Amino acid sequence: MLFPERTGLIIWTKDLKPARTFEKYGNVHYISKKMRYVVLYVDAAEADRIIAQLEKLPYVKSVERSLRGEIPTEFNSSTSSSSSDGRDEQVEQADEADQSKAFTYHS
Repeated sequence: MLFPERTGLIIWTKDLKPARTFEKYGNVHYISKKMRYVVLYVDAAEADRIIAQLEKLPYVKSVERSLRGEIPTEFNSSTSSSSSDGRDEQVEQADEADQSKAFTYHS
């Protein structure tokens, strides 16, 4: 079974009492009572239509698309290992400098 592609919507509301009505548009993932927003997951194919419907509601301030799908989540391990090698050399040089200072100090 293939899963449909989903996209997240952040809905800023004036009032959270009618937030339960968002369940008919998609899956309510999170409701922030303090900041008054709702995270809603909907089918990507229907996202534009749902955004238009949500923006017409009187208790909705604005609707934003989640940028999670646009952020790269794959990291190149060769980049991280090469930068850590440089750090190791710098740490070793700093340790050697500290040790040489310790041996030259006389009281």
